[in-house]
Amino acid sequence: MKKTIHFISGLTVLALILVSFRDVHALTRPSLLQAGKVYYVSPSGSDSNPCTLEAPCATFNHVTNLAASGDLILALAGTYSQALTISKSGITVEGQNAVITASPFGIKIESAAQNVTVRGFTVTGTESHAIYILGQFVTVENNTVYHNVLENGSLTGGVITCFDTAWGSAIKVGLGGSNVTIRNNTVYENCGEGIAATRGSNVLIENNTVYDNKSVNIYVDNSYHVRVLNNNIRCVSVFPKGVALGEESYADWGAQLRDVTVSGNTVMNCSTGIMAFTSDVGGTLTDVTITSNNIPTAQKRGISLDNNANSNVVVSNNIHFNSIWVRSPQGVTLTGNTQVSGTPSPSPTVTSTSMPTSTPIATQTSTPLPTSTSTPTPTSTKTQTFTPTATIPAETYFDNTHAAFVYSGNWTTVTKSQAYGSSFKETSKNGASVIFNFTGQSFSILYTGGPAYRSMKVYVDNVQVGTINQKMGQRTYQVRWDYIGQLSPGTHTLKLVFSTTSSTGTKGSIDVVIVR
Repeated sequence: MKKTIHFISGLTVLALILVSFRDVHALTRPSLLQAGKVYYVSPSGSDSNPCTLEAPCATFNHVTNLAASGDLILALAGTYSQALTISKSGITVEGQNAVITASPFGIKIESAAQNVTVRGFTVTGTESHAIYILGQFVTVENNTVYHNVLENGSLTGGVITCFDTAWGSAIKVGLGGSNVTIRNNTVYENCGEGIAATRGSNVLIENNTVYDNKSVNIYVDNSYHVRVLNNNIRCVSVFPKGVALGEESYADWGAQLRDVTVSGNTVMNCSTGIMAFTSDVGGTLTDVTITSNNIPTAQKRGISLDNNANSNVVVSNNIHFNSIWVRSPQGVTLTGNTQVSGTPSPSPTVTSTSMPTSTPIATQTSTPLPTSTSTPTPTSTKTQTFTPTATIPAETYFDNTHAAFVYSGNWTTVTKSQAYGSSFKETSKNGASVIFNFTGQSFSILYTGGPAYRSMKVYVDNVQVGTINQKMGQRTYQVRWDYIGQLSPGTHTLKLVFSTTSSTGTKGSIDVVIVR
C-alpha cells in the first residue's frame, strides 16, 4: 500500500488428541484428529531422519515434498531461519512454539494450493509479507505475527523503526486468493498493513487482535465478498486507520471493491476507526455494510467515508467517536448510530468500581518480555519508532470451575478432553450471565465455538467493552478472545451475558478467563 514419517495409526492419533493441555506452546502431538500421515520437523532434526517425533526432519522443503493431501506437518519448538512454502493441496501445517524468521516471506501458500490450514506459528523479522496467501480455501489461524515488513523499516535490539516507502502486509491475501479465513491471529508492530486482502475474494477476517501496525491495521483493497468481523484493534504507539476500504489501481483489475461487511469490531484510539478511501480508479463503493462496531476513541473520527460515489452503503448501530464524515451522502444510509466524544487516550482504559470483599478474587504476577533479534538498519530516513514495553504480565488461567465464577441462568458443565481442564460451561438461556472478579489490568477469554453458538456480551465494571461472536463453521475448542484495553490497577468485575435472537437451539459458552 502507498496511501500518505512416519505413519501413525488412527488409534494412536486419537489417543494423542484426547490428552488435555494447558499450554498450547507445550504441545508435541496433533491437536486435531488427523486422518493422514504426520510428519515432524525440528531445527535440530535431520532430513535423513524418518520425520517422526523421536527423529524429526530438519527442513520445511523436505517434509512438504513428502506430504500428500490429508497429511499433517508438525513444526516442533525452535527458531526456523527458513521459509515455509506450501504448493500442495490438502495439507495442514501446525507450529508448536515454532518461530519462523526468513525472507522475503515467512509462510507462502502458492496459488496451486487448496484446502490448506496454517496455524500456531510465530513469524517475525521478514522482509516483506509474513504470511502470503495466494491459494484457495485456506485457513490461517492462531498465529502471532510481529516485527515484519522490514522492506519499509529496521529492527535493532527488539525495537522496530518504520520508514515511509512502499510496503507489504504482515498477513496478505494476494491476487487469486479466495475462500480464505484469517482468524484468531495476533498481528502487531509491522511496518505495513496488519492484515490485508488485495485483489482477493470470499475472505473472512475474524476474531483477530491487531494493533500498532505502520499502516492500516485491517485493509480491504480492491477485493470483493469480504467480511471483517469481531476483531479487536487498537492504536497505542502509532495511530493509523483501524479498518479501511480502498480501491487502488492494478493493471487489468479495474474497480472491484464491493460486497464488504465490517461488523462487531472494537477499534480504539486509531487515527480513524473505520474509513473508506477515495477510489483510485473512479469506482463506486457498492454493497457495503458497517454495523454494530464499537469505536469509543479515535484521534480524528470513528467512521469516515471519503469516497466520491456510493451505492447501497449502510452504516448502522455503531458506537463511534465524533460525528460520522460522509463526503457524498447519496447512496448512504445512516441509522441507529450513537456518537460519543472526548479526548482520545494513548492507552484506552475502563474505570474500575469497588468490589464486594466477600466474593473470591483472582490475582497474578509478572514475568519479563523476551526481546527480538536484530537486523541491519536500512539507509532510509526514519519516520516512526515502536518501543516495546519492558515487561509483559504473566498470564494466569482460571478454569470455569474456579470459585471466583458466579453463574446465573441454567449453565451446564460439558465434559470434553479438548477443552481446557477437560470441561467448559454452556447455556442456552438468553440473558444467562457469569460474573468473575479479578485483580489485574487485562484479560482474555477461552470459549467453545461452533454452528449452534451465538454472542456473548462482555462487560467490565458494568461497561460493555465488546461482543464475542461464538458462531463458527465447526465445533472448535479453546478459541481465544483478547481484551485489548488496559484497565486501571486494582480489582475489576468481568461479566459475560449470553445474547441470542433465536428461541431455541443456540448456546453460549465459557471455558477459561486468563488474567494479566
